Amino acid sequence: MPIQTLPEWEAYVGQLSGADLWSKTIAMNTQRFADSHLANGGHIDEVPQILGLFVRRILQTEGKLPEGGTFNLAHMATQEARLRPLGDA
Repeated sequence: MPIQTLPEWEAYVGQLSGADLWSKTIAMNTQRFADSHLANGGHIDEVPQILGLFVRRILQTEGKLPEGGTFNLAHMATQEARLRPLGDA
């Protein structure tokens, strides 16, 4: 069953690191992911929130953000202060 809720995404992303985190971030930053999320009952507004979890996790692990893709991850990172930290309810 696909991950559905933001808390589920938060728990999933929180366990990722290294190359696995990097590759999953690239996969999430695509129109294909957005289409899949919507087809599984998700809302379009959740897509950047989910990707923000990946951006935050990379920043926490001092990784370099991937370039390219549907969203500008570097811009998302500049908005970090507006994102809810991992683990906060």
